[in-house]
Amino acid sequence: TAVSGVFGSAIMAGLMVIAQLLPGGDDGSAENTIGTFNRITASWLCVVLFIIILLSVLIDMIGATALTKYFGATTKESVLTFRIVGAWFLACLIYAIAPSSGFGEEWEGETAAMKTAGGVVIIAGVFFYVQWRREHEEELGKVAAYERAETE
Repeated sequence: TAVSGVFGSAIMAGLMVIAQLLPGGDDGSAENTIGTFNRITASWLCVVLFIIILLSVLIDMIGATALTKYFGATTKESVLTFRIVGAWFLACLIYAIAPSSGFGEEWEGETAAMKTAGGVVIIAGVFFYVQWRREHEEELGKVAAYERAETE
């Protein structure tokens, strides 16, 4: 939600100030935040990529909020689960097509099998839960009443 984003940003800004003031190995501070921003803004490509990332996160959050509002939290979580598993499979596909490009993720035998099994278990669990919840709501008459109200 927007409130958690504001709080998260405020906390992160505070931590960045603290890290800038603490002594450390990054130009004399624990984290040279000012130097980092200077390096980012020195390259137009970094600025463009930074803006693209910010816009992507904003679109993602708006989409997640809309999914929750119109379809419920369970549907949102299942879509997010598909996204995570799908991104991993896409990374494996990119690596399989162009392994010398330096992009993607190598399909590493047992590790890949465990990731695949984990993704299948998570997605199957979400499907079973959604189906069980839908049947339970139909038994209680909630779904039928909701669908009638939408058509009127």
